[in-house]
Amino acid sequence: MGICVLLFRMSNPVKAKVSPLRPEDAGGASRAEMARPRYHQSEIQMYLKCGKMWFFRYAMGIKTPPSAALTVGSSVDFAVSHNLSQKIRSERDLSEEDVLDTFSADFESRKQETKWAGADPGRQKDIGAELIRSHHRVIAPRLRPATVQESFIVRTSAGYDLGGTMDFTERSGVIVDTKTSRLPYEGNAVRRSIQPALYDYAYEAIRGKSATGFRYDVLVKPTQKNPTRVQQIEARVEQKDREWLFDTITQVHRAIQAGVAMPAPEGSWYCSREWCGYWSICKGRK
Repeated sequence: MGICVLLFRMSNPVKAKVSPLRPEDAGGASRAEMARPRYHQSEIQMYLKCGKMWFFRYAMGIKTPPSAALTVGSSVDFAVSHNLSQKIRSERDLSEEDVLDTFSADFESRKQETKWAGADPGRQKDIGAELIRSHHRVIAPRLRPATVQESFIVRTSAGYDLGGTMDFTERSGVIVDTKTSRLPYEGNAVRRSIQPALYDYAYEAIRGKSATGFRYDVLVKPTQKNPTRVQQIEARVEQKDREWLFDTITQVHRAIQAGVAMPAPEGSWYCSREWCGYWSICKGRK
């Protein structure tokens, strides 16, 4: 059963009703509920990055093939989640070979749909396998998962819903998101992103108690000069982080409702043929 809570103190507070998303809930929404916008942190981040990119993806429904980096990250996440899901009950990790097999099978299932853009699929698979080994040897033995791939919906009084899926939570009350990255994360990464604040809020609203922290488990890809590296960046989400979160989301919601979709700032590195899947129908259109 959902619970009503207050997001933060302000002159015109937003109220929300939050509940876990169960598979049996699918298809049971009313027309009014289906008409309400539901934002995930990835959509909000895309809108803030480039309104035109958001317009093509979410307003027009045009999907682009996943990049090499996204395929590697998705398959790593799938394999890590597979291990942690069974660990909730078994309290022990699968063998490294089992987790690597899970990664390999998932990677192969995604290979054909991936836009490799010059990247060698075999090399990318090897990189993903190295990330799995590092996670399994360095991070996994210390993890005590309570939930894995926990989805939720936040119904707010501001005219929109919020959704998301937490990679996993630990018995200690820490929310964790596994990331793969070309470069190391900055030490203040938790305080600079929408995701930690949103997931921290959902955790408290669902459970009736605060999370003890949010952590990024970052698997940094190997290069010719550096081996695979592992980072764990943890911090507590503060009240001001929530205020910033919901102010940002509400402003984005109002802009979308008004039909505003601004292009990326001039000179943005990702506004290019190489980094944007919508280049050919946007700035690169002939």
